Amino acid sequence: MKPLKLTMQAFGPYANCETIDFTELANRTMFVISGKTGAGKTTIFDGISFAIYGKASGEDRNGSDLRSQFAEEHMITSVSLEFRLRGKTYFIQRSPQQERKKKSGEGTTTIGAKAELYELSVDGDKKLLGANVREVDENIKHIIGIDANQFRQILMIPQGEFRKLLTSESKEKEQILQKLFHTEQYKRIEEKLKEDASFLKRECEKNLQARMDLLKSIIVSDNEELQTAIAAAEPNEQLILPLLADEIAASIQQRDAYNRQLKEKQESRDLLHQEITKAEQVLQLFAEKEKRHHEKEELEAKRTQIEEWKENLKRAQKASLLEKQEQYYLRVGREKQNNEEELKKLAVQADQLAVQHQQLAQIYESELSKAGEREEAMCAVHQLQQLKESVFSFIQLQTDVQQSEEKWKQSIVKREAAEQTLVEKERLVEQILQTKADVEQATLLYAEKEREAEKNEALLTKLTKLSDSLNALKNAEQQKNEQLQQLRNKMELQVQEQQRFAELEEKWRTSQAGLLARTLQAGHACPVCGAEDHPSPAHLLEEMPSEADMKQQKQRVTEREEQKRKKESEFFQAESQFNSLQKRVQEQEEELIEIVPTFERNKLSSYQHDYHEQAARLRLELTQLLQKKQALKHLEAKLLQVKEEVQELKAGLIQWKEVEDQAKTIYIEQKTKLTGLTESLPEQIRTKQAYLLTLNEAIATQKKLQEAFEHAQIALQKAKEQESAIRTEKEIVEKKVTSLQRELDEERTKFSADMTKQGFATYKEYGAAKRTESEIESMEKEIQQYEQQWQTITSLYHDVELKLMGVTRPDLISLQATFKRLNEELELLRHQQNEVTIAQQKNEQIQATLMEMKEQQQEMEERYSIIGHLYEMARGQNPFRITFERYVLAAFLDDILKEANTRLLKMTSGRYQLLRKLDPARRNIQSGLELSVYDQYTSQERHVKTLSGGESFKAALALALGLADVVQNHAGGISLETMFIDEGFGTLDPESLDQAIEALMDIQSSGRLVGIISHVPELKERIDAQLEVVATQKGSRTAFCFSS
Repeated sequence: MKPLKLTMQAFGPYANCETIDFTELANRTMFVISGKTGAGKTTIFDGISFAIYGKASGEDRNGSDLRSQFAEEHMITSVSLEFRLRGKTYFIQRSPQQERKKKSGEGTTTIGAKAELYELSVDGDKKLLGANVREVDENIKHIIGIDANQFRQILMIPQGEFRKLLTSESKEKEQILQKLFHTEQYKRIEEKLKEDASFLKRECEKNLQARMDLLKSIIVSDNEELQTAIAAAEPNEQLILPLLADEIAASIQQRDAYNRQLKEKQESRDLLHQEITKAEQVLQLFAEKEKRHHEKEELEAKRTQIEEWKENLKRAQKASLLEKQEQYYLRVGREKQNNEEELKKLAVQADQLAVQHQQLAQIYESELSKAGEREEAMCAVHQLQQLKESVFSFIQLQTDVQQSEEKWKQSIVKREAAEQTLVEKERLVEQILQTKADVEQATLLYAEKEREAEKNEALLTKLTKLSDSLNALKNAEQQKNEQLQQLRNKMELQVQEQQRFAELEEKWRTSQAGLLARTLQAGHACPVCGAEDHPSPAHLLEEMPSEADMKQQKQRVTEREEQKRKKESEFFQAESQFNSLQKRVQEQEEELIEIVPTFERNKLSSYQHDYHEQAARLRLELTQLLQKKQALKHLEAKLLQVKEEVQELKAGLIQWKEVEDQAKTIYIEQKTKLTGLTESLPEQIRTKQAYLLTLNEAIATQKKLQEAFEHAQIALQKAKEQESAIRTEKEIVEKKVTSLQRELDEERTKFSADMTKQGFATYKEYGAAKRTESEIESMEKEIQQYEQQWQTITSLYHDVELKLMGVTRPDLISLQATFKRLNEELELLRHQQNEVTIAQQKNEQIQATLMEMKEQQQEMEERYSIIGHLYEMARGQNPFRITFERYVLAAFLDDILKEANTRLLKMTSGRYQLLRKLDPARRNIQSGLELSVYDQYTSQERHVKTLSGGESFKAALALALGLADVVQNHAGGISLETMFIDEGFGTLDPESLDQAIEALMDIQSSGRLVGIISHVPELKERIDAQLEVVATQKGSRTAFCFSS
């Protein structure tokens, strides 16, 4: 992969649209990227990495955080890259998810991530390969052939990260190599074997314990031998099983005996129950007779009361006619009374308000005289408010001193807590990776099942179409046959009419000859033949057809011919449709035979049934797999989050010491400042509480004086308004009382006259007769109900007397006692039978379960003998004392060291060589990946951490280049023609610098483009091509410079 042109917009330190044209290098294969710290040198590779994979080059950078802080709000962050790979040119453009200011209104709107990928032809035409992030990611993975981690390791040696593999311990190297070579599958194999072996072992133990529990749960009746065998500490299964079979047979015999006894008792009980039912019915009739007699006597006693109610009802109906007029009279009286009471209250209020007005006027004059006190209180508040900033600064400084001291003390505690959290997070990463592997397997299986479901659905569709076509073909064939028969009928009719016409025509010609013969005379020439002699003239027919008959018959012939032509057309149409359907059925059958070679038309319904069942099964499986698949995104997000947290924790552990030193320095500075400020403030207001208390007291005094004055002023004005309003209202009420008195006198006279008219001599009689509407309605209802009840009860009583005539009262208690005894005997028999049946069923279930579990035990033991052995080998219980995954990683590391030593020997003039340590004393599953260096000068092997800074850089550079070669070869020999190296050359002396550059020259001689990010002046002088990155206050810009 060779970059041709990189364009970054609002990306990192590049505010606007910045384009780097790598084709300006022409034939140069090495260049230096120079610029100030933070100018954006590493961002160039971030842009390349983000364009291809949507991820930046470092572990602590991601796409959404790379937006330029210099860019304008409307500008969209995006990166595009034109590159060449295997003779083809591609163009890719990406933009991350980002926030953009709304075009109208306030706030921002979220723009989703976008990506596009094109293949460029020689003529400059673009062929779209991917139009969204998912499609672009899939195509890039296919085109490049490696993932983002491998890409960064092969093309980019990041700043500060390429020494990790050299000096890290085995555990850290294992994590690095796992990411690069994706060896998690070997770890998963080991974990899967462990899981299966542990599971089988537990299942065997559970199976044995469950069988023992089942043996002890056998229910025994009176078999002493079986009881003794079960009571043993460890029951003998082989001895107990035959005895259990005997116990089950005995239980079946006893159950049958109980069934016979139950049948006899049940028959006796049913007969007795019928007698009790009849006796209860007779007793109910006696009870009903007594009840009806009692109800009849009660109704006769109420007869006098009902007559009184009827009389009262008549008087109440008369009184109701006067009630409305009475209500109006009373309402006027109540209104007059209410107004008189209101007039008295208003007179009292007017007197009270006059007194109140005089008192409030005196209070107002008193408050008006306190103007001097209010001014003094206001000045005191103002002076205290001017001291507020100084007091609060002093208080804040006290708080800052306490907080800085607390932070200094807590830094050590936080560091220890962070270490513990890091351990927990690393364990969580391992758990999530295991779960993610299971979900990924479900995802693959989901895709397979989805394709299978699609094929099944397509086949079902074809079967349905064939079924429909066959039905249509059958209908078409029937219709064709019907049309053929109808055509034949029409043809016969047409022939018959044609024959009739020919016969009529023949008769008509014969009759014409007869008519002509009648005109012939001897010696005169015939008008037809010219002969004068007529020996045998034609005779005239008796039934001669007329010309109208001829026309009518000809018309019938024409109609029949037209009907025949129409029917022929319908037949040919039906025949054509039949042939078309027949051809379609044949084509559909051929399509099905290609998919299902054994397909037979007569088994179509069977095929449809089978594939419908398969579709239902696939839908169920897809639903289950989809639930697992949907959890993948959550797991990946959680894994990424936890990994980021791990990296943050690791970085945090390094910084805690610096935090502690900074906290101590800040505490001393703030303590000194606090001491100076303490002397400048009065002691009584040095605390926030004391200051606020003093200030609040002054404000309260000022506020109290001002509010008292304002309150007195408002109260006086309000009292004046209230006094005026009361006087006006009093005059209105006095006029209303006079008017109501006149109206009341008129209504009293009118009501007295109407009451006498209705027959009430006095108001007392009228009042006694009055009833409410509900009371009148209730009286009417009660009288009506009484009459209905009297008729009903009388009729029911006579009916019961007739039914009981000649009947005696039965002895129900004696019958019920006998029935109860029979029930108790039946219940006892059922209980005994249930106990025997339950014991039999449970023992049979135990017997079947024991046989099934014995077979399962044998199968599990056979599987455990194989899987357990494999697990022991994979976890390191082997002659090499190394796990399966670490063995694979060690092989990859050996390949890396082989490539690295070729360059390291050259860069160190043959002195140093990297080796993988094999410590016979350790030889445990945590060893095998440590590195040492062999020194040719001393002929001794020592740890890589003993190398100097420059030597470490050369060793790390050689190891990184070797790692890039191995990763590239492991990825299928992918041709990546570019490498970027970020810093590290400043630790080298001139000779070592020459050797390092010579090693890089070897890389570029193979055609690979090498870009070096460095501040070393000597490096800039030795390499003639430079990409300068210039930082400004409005963002960075780039330009290529060439010295020759």
